[in-house]
Amino acid sequence: PFSDGSFDVVSIAFGIRNVENVSLAIQECRRVLTNNGRLVILEFFPIKNPVWRFFFMLYFLRVLPIIASIVRAGRTGAYTYLPQSVDEFYSAPAFAKLLVSNELQLRSDTPLTGGVARLFVAVKKS
Repeated sequence: PFSDGSFDVVSIAFGIRNVENVSLAIQECRRVLTNNGRLVILEFFPIKNPVWRFFFMLYFLRVLPIIASIVRAGRTGAYTYLPQSVDEFYSAPAFAKLLVSNELQLRSDTPLTGGVARLFVAVKKS
């Protein structure tokens, strides 16, 4: 419901992989950005390094659900959905290309926690 060019910054953390049409969501983010406005996305991505992937998946599939059940956060089923949603999401390079193909200029792609999460910053071309 926002006008074109309404925001200097649009951000989303751990949610873009949950939208039905990622490209359309990025287009909408771009539409509401001012010229030179920033789109900032923090998200989980599939892990390429097999050693790091093994340990992370062990944590994600075995340890995290136990912790979630202890603190009663595991009742929603989110902790079984999360690993699957991450594995089925874009690779980081493919996501970067998606940003660029939607007329955004990629400013940075910063891997965090061994690449488990990445912080993308893109700018609306003026």
